[in-house]
Amino acid sequence: MPSSHGSRPQTAHQASASPTARSHSSQATIHWAIVGGESGPHARPMEEAWALEIRNQCKKDGVAFFFKQWGGIRPKSGGRTLRGKEWNEYPPAEKRLAASAA
Repeated sequence: MPSSHGSRPQTAHQASASPTARSHSSQATIHWAIVGGESGPHARPMEEAWALEIRNQCKKDGVAFFFKQWGGIRPKSGGRTLRGKEWNEYPPAEKRLAASAA
């Protein structure tokens, strides 16, 4: 699908966030935010308020939000629910298809 910027197809832009990346600012339009805590023996805890802040910003801006994990010693240690819900949103199919073709 051509974009308004010439003949290049639109691509899905993703932001993957961890506790070390407190905020994201970019000139690119973000279509997908993947949020999760660190895992492994030296994983640092992730605060719920931080994950909620990103989720709320995504909802406000119409960005797909995917909550990957709370983190811990093992990736599945803390589970995947944020306020009782699994967040498994993906960007629109046309943006995913354009990204895989790029």
